[in-house]
Amino acid sequence: MNFRIIGSRIGLAALAALLGACSGGGGGRTSAPDDPAEDGAILKISYFRAFPEAKTKRLKPAFRVIMSNSWQDRMGDGPREPLARAAQGEIYMGYVADVTMAKYVKKLKEFGLDDLKARKTEDLKAEEWGRLCLDPKDGNKIRIFTVGTDKASRSYVYIDQQTDPESIQKFVKCEAYIVRACEYAINVRTMSDPLPGREK
Repeated sequence: MNFRIIGSRIGLAALAALLGACSGGGGGRTSAPDDPAEDGAILKISYFRAFPEAKTKRLKPAFRVIMSNSWQDRMGDGPREPLARAAQGEIYMGYVADVTMAKYVKKLKEFGLDDLKARKTEDLKAEEWGRLCLDPKDGNKIRIFTVGTDKASRSYVYIDQQTDPESIQKFVKCEAYIVRACEYAINVRTMSDPLPGREK
């Protein structure tokens, strides 16, 4: 399995204050566990979809996840999420500061996260979604992102938001932000790591 570890370590400063601003209600949820942005939460955000391979153009499932440093400290390496099993060889993991993760969740809520329909992450079957995302016709509609803590998480599926244009727009906005967050974390690691053989 191809694991790529990204991110950097910073302290826990200001986490509680930021997470307090993240919490709040919202409509449109289905089968949702406890709020993943509660005070003092240990956070993660993940994204699952299929991408075309560079040479063959065939779709291949990929799983990207960013976790807080405290997630790594408490839960160890890995997202503990069923959809990761659907992307063998295409799993990208990163760790960022807790305060950064709190900012990400706050921004997603500003984009309308709480208004989206949600599923329990543990109910998502890796085999089923891994198969659906490879469909040549509709595979591009199988896009799922998850926001959670060490205690509970919610997953947001693109096809569940087809009830109205506003929900679709909110999903796409959150999705685009998560993709950029993953890219940013990779760039931070690439630019901040010392070269081999040099002192930090």
